Amino acid sequence: MRWLATATAWLGFEVSSAAQIAAMVAIEQGALHQLVRDHFETFRVQAAGLRDGQGLPRFVEQEFRDFLTCGCLAAGFARFRCAS
Repeated sequence: MRWLATATAWLGFEVSSAAQIAAMVAIEQGALHQLVRDHFETFRVQAAGLRDGQGLPRFVEQEFRDFLTCGCLAAGFARFRCAS
């Protein structure tokens, strides 16, 4: 599993073990992730109503969306293999 050490291009930090990958995937199964996943769209719509239709600031909405895709391999991943 040498490719784990070079996954920095996608993950933004060095991953040195399968345990670290498993920890990121486990985020999807946590209570906070489930709460955000189940209620984010409702929250977004309600926030738009409170701000005269403007909705959440773009960076806030992007942070929520990034959190929801964290650990989700379907959102993209990189696999590298050393030639040696």
